[in-house]
Amino acid sequence: MPDDFLDALDEEARAKRWYEVIARPKPGRRVVVALADDAIVGFAGVGPARGEAGERGELYMINLAPAAWGRGIGSELLVRCVKDLSALGHREAILWVLRQNARARRFYEREGWQHDGDRRDTIGENGFTFEVDELRYVRALPPDGTTAALS
Repeated sequence: MPDDFLDALDEEARAKRWYEVIARPKPGRRVVVALADDAIVGFAGVGPARGEAGERGELYMINLAPAAWGRGIGSELLVRCVKDLSALGHREAILWVLRQNARARRFYEREGWQHDGDRRDTIGENGFTFEVDELRYVRALPPDGTTAALS
């Protein structure tokens, strides 16, 4: 994200917004956190796919503190998200990832997600519009909330 966008973020307002998202999630959405040594080291959110008319779900975000990388915590969060999306009635899910984020792309591919050829390059938020190069990844979801791959 551009520095001017990040510099303009209001930490107090964002903290309040996140409190509301976690304390009172909108119907059909879930947020999960990962704990290690009694500290939050990651979080993820899922719900209906934004900007789509279909029944697909979306992994909105998954973020980990760098100290939690390589410990299996991201995989555990992702497994939980896949289960949650399935339990919410979705049979397919999407996510968007920066093209330049090779580490994240390898992680998603290892976990069964595939780039479907779609991309986007303009994001708008809080009065800012900026260019990013994102790729859409997709995967089928198991109907019973397990993480088994579908054939």
